[in-house]
Amino acid sequence: MSIQTNGPVLKGLACIYIPVSNPYDSALWYIKNFDMEVAGYSQPLVPGKDMVSLRTGSGYNFFLIQSNDGRTLSFHNKDGYHQPAFCILVEDLQAVFQRLKANNVVFGDIVLRDRESCGTDLEVLDPDGNKFQLCQQ
Repeated sequence: MSIQTNGPVLKGLACIYIPVSNPYDSALWYIKNFDMEVAGYSQPLVPGKDMVSLRTGSGYNFFLIQSNDGRTLSFHNKDGYHQPAFCILVEDLQAVFQRLKANNVVFGDIVLRDRESCGTDLEVLDPDGNKFQLCQQ
């Protein structure tokens, strides 16, 4: 039996949980590169916390959670390709790319790829190797 809903079941993204080796250092990296803000209960941002919550300009949170097992959100597919874990929309990908490049951010295999109807994208790795995509549609 199917239960009917009024509209889409999934409304949007609330947060992303990201494993990191050092939440403080990772928070500084995300703040520097993406203008994220420290969320309420993570203030003040100080070393030694096992989790830091950062808020994006569009209102969802990145929870940077200390992990000691060295795993990342991203993974390798059956062909061995290092697959990004998520994709985030940006307004001006070229400007973001220039900023990240100036900050010596490590890029993945795809840098400014035009995917026609999907938009242009690039892959970024954070200091712990979590790979994600940025896209402008």
